[in-house]
Amino acid sequence: MQTPTPDSVYPSLEHLVQLRALARGFRLRPHMPLHNILLGQHAARMRGRGLDFEELRHYRPGDDVRYMDWKVTRRLGKPHIRVYNEERERPTILALDLRVSMFFGSRKSMKSVVAAEAAALLGWYSLSVGDRVGAVLATDPDIRHFVPRRSTAHVNFILANICEQARQLEVGTPPDAGRLNQMLTRLQHLARHDAQVCVISDFHGADTETAALLQAIARHNDLLLVFVFDPLELHLPQEARLPVTDGRVQISVDGRSSALREKYEAAFNSRLQRARDLLLGWGVPVLALSTERPAAQQLRAILRQR
Repeated sequence: MQTPTPDSVYPSLEHLVQLRALARGFRLRPHMPLHNILLGQHAARMRGRGLDFEELRHYRPGDDVRYMDWKVTRRLGKPHIRVYNEERERPTILALDLRVSMFFGSRKSMKSVVAAEAAALLGWYSLSVGDRVGAVLATDPDIRHFVPRRSTAHVNFILANICEQARQLEVGTPPDAGRLNQMLTRLQHLARHDAQVCVISDFHGADTETAALLQAIARHNDLLLVFVFDPLELHLPQEARLPVTDGRVQISVDGRSSALREKYEAAFNSRLQRARDLLLGWGVPVLALSTERPAAQQLRAILRQR
């Protein structure tokens, strides 16, 4: 385990604002082939930005015949083509999980820090392409939401709230089992149609209701899921005495026990399989981010402009 630094335990607003420069190379492509050690090879499709009808005009040599308006052409006796422009903006809504299960990390950063970095990068990217940016933040005490707006000040305001909520995380806080689904319910009301929706979470406690809510959101929006994990959740270290605490009680476990290691890894694999079954079966992109590296390095490797 690496020695923690202040920015690795709690996100800082200065750092999240500085990530704006690193978001310029991102690109959410209509076809996103995702290769991930956790989630396997998964080719997902996103709608991408749509097209707005601009005008109807005479056909010119070199125009794309796929946009020929045959009804008008027959009626007027001359070839006419429909001209479209790419949509100028649409809402992007960031749904960020800041429950106590995210306040964990055995490598470079806490899961909550990686999640905050991912939210900042996706938010800055969306603003750079002219989209409005909104957010839903879930903590164990409550849920906050921010209607989409297109301004640097608004993104800064969202990031400041993320930092404020993340700094209230502490070991020993009683978890709220239903908070994830409550966040998604709020998100469903905020993202009614044609939005880019990014859900960033460790999906701890996800169930069939979680899947139903995500499917309902994906039906009318572009949905991107960011699964945040820590390597310690994958494998238990082979050490004689491992201290384990929930913030109130501490015990020691024997990491050399093969039976214990098998149960530990089976529990995480079961959770991962539920994620595959609930989420990947219907074509939603899932990006997995580890606490081992900054979110910018990992997202740039996946979303960099080619």
